[in-house]
Amino acid sequence: MGSVRKEYLRTEPGFTLIELIMVIVVLGILSVHVMTRMSGNTMELRSKADQLAMDIRQTQAYSMSNTGVGDFSIQSTATDTYQIRNPVGTALSTTTLSGVTLTNFALSFDGRGQPNAGVTITLTMGTSTRTVQVVATTGLVR
Repeated sequence: MGSVRKEYLRTEPGFTLIELIMVIVVLGILSVHVMTRMSGNTMELRSKADQLAMDIRQTQAYSMSNTGVGDFSIQSTATDTYQIRNPVGTALSTTTLSGVTLTNFALSFDGRGQPNAGVTITLTMGTSTRTVQVVATTGLVR
């Protein structure tokens, strides 16, 4: 009888070099994708939404400090531009948010800082969107 020789493959736990390289390549592709999605557009849009919110609060402060008759207002004048106006309707400032599309809006505030209506303003830049909301009863800007 002849002896039958069986060769067994060694199985050791762990990853091969090829598997490790593939994991690194996949992680690299995912990180590049995430970085492009979280690029300057998101951060820039957030800062422009914050700027709009501050300008709305400024308009509210103008109305509350106004000793004359009439309300200060802020309103969109183009798809990327808005103005703060005094009670007579003269523009005090005009702001253009380049690269951003705004929904159409018009707000005025009375002497107590309450808006004439609640409004949600949507800012769009590329595929990113942010909103600025003014609560009708309190005038809270968020």
